[in-house]
Amino acid sequence: MPEPNDCHLSPPLHFQIRAGRDPGRVLSVREHLASNPTNNPALPLVLITFHPGYAAGSYEDRDYFERLAPLLRDTCRDCCRLRIYTINHPGYDLPKSFKVDRFDLREFSICRQPDAIDQILRWLLLREFADEEELYLLTYGHSMGGLALARTNFGALQMAVARQGRRAHIIKTLSAPALILHDRARGNLGQLAALNKIKSTLGHVPLYETLATSLYKGISPILYRMVAESYSLNPDCSFFDFPRYNPFILLEQGMELLQLNFDQEQLADLLDGSHLILNNRDYMVNSQILLEAARLANRTGGQVKVQQIDSSHNAEREDPELIVKATCAILKPWLQGEVALTA
Repeated sequence: MPEPNDCHLSPPLHFQIRAGRDPGRVLSVREHLASNPTNNPALPLVLITFHPGYAAGSYEDRDYFERLAPLLRDTCRDCCRLRIYTINHPGYDLPKSFKVDRFDLREFSICRQPDAIDQILRWLLLREFADEEELYLLTYGHSMGGLALARTNFGALQMAVARQGRRAHIIKTLSAPALILHDRARGNLGQLAALNKIKSTLGHVPLYETLATSLYKGISPILYRMVAESYSLNPDCSFFDFPRYNPFILLEQGMELLQLNFDQEQLADLLDGSHLILNNRDYMVNSQILLEAARLANRTGGQVKVQQIDSSHNAEREDPELIVKATCAILKPWLQGEVALTA
């Protein structure tokens, strides 16, 4: 599939996310803009928030979901008013003036991502679209974004909307969520431990940051191409522009992903209430264990709706038509016949 020429993204909205005494994280949100939006007030408003994975996100000219968003918009054009946003993780798409302290990366922890997501969703539902008496929110998290969504409390968000005398329908969609890594990924990401040890011992040496960053920018694209096929990824994917990312944030988050350790009951609880999309050629996350956890949730009174598709870990880029079909299968019954989708 050819790369798109124009992603039609808004300038970033940078939010300061605060929690208690936390000095705050900067979070970037970009909207996928439509050249000819549907504004018929008689149609229901559907918000889609995309939550990208590790080493992915939304930038001025690229977005991990840049192929998926226009396909969804075309499918829904005559059925609903659709607004689509990508909510970056803290540490991605930062203002150019933002300085990252490589010795204190707590504010970029994957444990803090659900709180950041909650605050942005509250902005959307309680402020940006406060005039809507009823709206639909489809949250779609891929990989590390799916991990964050699985840990996000949507009940409190719905109650906050209800206190305004309004109604919000919310669906949580998890695409290959990084709740448990595949053995292939765990083995290769294990090399991060050596890099983390080097940072711990040499991090204060003059010129360390400059040298480490230069090496990362030069070597990362080569390493990606070397290992991509072992994960069933496309080594020629041009989205992954490694110089955009901060290597110390990636190191911190990669170490955290390696250290995740959920048992089957915990996984079942995290998956409960979600639509789960699993890819049968995914060697980044362990789809089989996730499938077993979904079955456990369903046997013990929970509800997880599973869709299995024939694709790789990055299905949103490699096979977006499959994801559109999977998403429309979620939207059709959810909108209770108000919308007739064509996919």
